[in-house]
Amino acid sequence: MQKVLVVVIAKDVVEPECWDGILRQDYPNSDLMVHVRKPKVHTVDGRYPEVTKNIIKKYINCADNREAARKIALASDADRFFFVDSDIVVPSNAISEMMKQPFDVIGGWYRVAHEERYTCGRWVGDNLFINLYSVEPSVVKVDCIGMGCAMFTRRALQDITFHHGTDRTAETWINGEPVPMILGECGALGNLLNDKGYQLYMNGEVVCKHLAR
Repeated sequence: MQKVLVVVIAKDVVEPECWDGILRQDYPNSDLMVHVRKPKVHTVDGRYPEVTKNIIKKYINCADNREAARKIALASDADRFFFVDSDIVVPSNAISEMMKQPFDVIGGWYRVAHEERYTCGRWVGDNLFINLYSVEPSVVKVDCIGMGCAMFTRRALQDITFHHGTDRTAETWINGEPVPMILGECGALGNLLNDKGYQLYMNGEVVCKHLAR
């Protein structure tokens, strides 16, 4: 049986519901590590509007934390690595359902904070990205998964680095209107994985809850 390392990425504390979901996993061969993100970025490049500064700070800090955690995780003897954000509640069968799949990169479903769309999606045009709005019940191909609930094989995790992605912008559609978006860490990772020949998947058996902070 392959060994899974659960890597919890925390801003400061791990939410109790997140802990409960992880500790109730029905997969018998797993370890757990927690990596706490300390604020590092206090200013950003003046090119960005004031409204985006908190978003940029968040993405840069997340990426710094995940990249440090990635290196520590790879020093373990785990075969696969399940990254979970501390504000995501995973179902008790999350690891076992993901382990049924042979893919190098697979994500669980959770919504963008305070929105109805999900963190996964597809590129549908030149610099045009569309989030998915409902859970696909099967395993489906995507171009981007949410890093708050994502599993990697050792091979895939060794092939990547985490980057904040705030130097890339794109466009999406929300409520029938075009909206500019910062690509962010999830989008940057999706592009990197695709460039390296990895296909990303979403598992419809793993539907998570995104806690409001």
